[in-house]
Amino acid sequence: TNRGSNEQELNLNAFFEGLSKLPVKEIVVFADLDNVDEKAEQGYIEKLGNQIVDNQPNSAVIFASTEIQNSGMYSVPNGEQKRHSIFTYFIADALKNRQSDITALVNHLQRNVDYTSRKLHNRPQHIVYIGKSDISLVD
Repeated sequence: TNRGSNEQELNLNAFFEGLSKLPVKEIVVFADLDNVDEKAEQGYIEKLGNQIVDNQPNSAVIFASTEIQNSGMYSVPNGEQKRHSIFTYFIADALKNRQSDITALVNHLQRNVDYTSRKLHNRPQHIVYIGKSDISLVD
């Protein structure tokens, strides 16, 4: 469905189901979705993530926010414009600091994403993590 000039809706159920069927040893998904729906079913994000985790035992899915929250941009009016989301900024920050296993990365995101969202936009942004914690992003 076309929502705007360059935006299209994506069937997330079909997309995550397709990811779950990939012939891989492990999979890590970082999902920064603009999926705010006040009528969203409680646990919708977890159900999406579980499509992968249930079919791929060596997997992790990390969402930038819950189904009823906005994923904020790392910018402030009349201030610094990073041109990316808070979530992706702190993923890159963790990797830059050599935090390449899922446990360390998730801890870094949990400490920083919500705090920064509240500081910049005065609203919460809680990451959602599902899956295995002993996966390393670097071999």
